Amino acid sequence: MRISFDFDGTLTDPKVRELCKCLVDRHQIYIITSRFESTGQEIFTMAKELGINRLNIFFMNGRDKMDFLKIKFPLIDIHFDDDPFEVERISKETKTLCLLAGFENMDAILENYYITKRLEEAKRDSK
Repeated sequence: MRISFDFDGTLTDPKVRELCKCLVDRHQIYIITSRFESTGQEIFTMAKELGINRLNIFFMNGRDKMDFLKIKFPLIDIHFDDDPFEVERISKETKTLCLLAGFENMDAILENYYITKRLEEAKRDSK
């Protein structure tokens, strides 16, 4: 799957980073941020720590993420963002599943991920 994360307020959240670390080996991970590329050193550093390819970082330079996901890069399956307005617009106007990142729902998402992973491992071990 192709999974993208917003940066500020999303990948800066430790629980979201934990989820990203879980996904990076099995999926194509992207960072799509509203930031300007000239302010991106912190993003490049974190991407390297998480194992995200530098070519998978997209700076919107203040432009709308929804337009990018709809027109220029409609291949993203899931996008995590901390902005409820962005989540609503992306969900309504693109084919991308957009999830609100942070707080209580990240615990549930991580728990589901770990349960699914354990079930897959148990199934594989039983063969």
